[in-house]
Amino acid sequence: MRRASSTVSPAPQYHHLRSITSSTVSPAPQYHHLRSITSSTVSPAPQYRQHPPLTMTEIETCANGVQYVGDIRGGLKPAMRITIMGLVDVRPQSFTVSLLSSPRDTEEDIPFLLTVNFRDRSIIRNAKFAGIWGAEERKVPYFPFTPGDNFKMEIHCEHQQMRVLLDGQRLCDFTHRVPQLKAVTGLRVTGDIKLTKVA
Repeated sequence: MRRASSTVSPAPQYHHLRSITSSTVSPAPQYHHLRSITSSTVSPAPQYRQHPPLTMTEIETCANGVQYVGDIRGGLKPAMRITIMGLVDVRPQSFTVSLLSSPRDTEEDIPFLLTVNFRDRSIIRNAKFAGIWGAEERKVPYFPFTPGDNFKMEIHCEHQQMRVLLDGQRLCDFTHRVPQLKAVTGLRVTGDIKLTKVA
């Protein structure tokens, strides 16, 4: 009398099942000629309930970095948000973000100028009206920028001030010095960064 033997099938082998988690991101295009583009050309524009996205126009390539200028259609309004994303150069000196009364005339009023200086690790805010600069504001809790790193800057327009956030953290405020917000009609970004999104 023999015991009945049972045959156990080997576990099946899988050769094709795999998880793909990485995605390929194309580098930001380089522009060399004067042309008007919409913010959706750079990246998908965020959804606004009341205010349309900026219309971006590149003016020129400068020695100190790429210069972008955008129109704020209808002027600046409370509750409007401007988002700037980019990559800091490996050996940066500075970059600036300016809100302008005329985006293509540097002699016009500058209601808000934010300068990031890597040499002394300062973030300076100021405004210019009738050719005269006001008092500088320098106080910040920390210097958040690192050469070679990505950043996301958000400028929130409130009724009494601009609030600047960096990577989701509050960086500084700037009380409005312009009599009417709607007079702010342009945005300029220059310096030692490579922009990936402006909206």
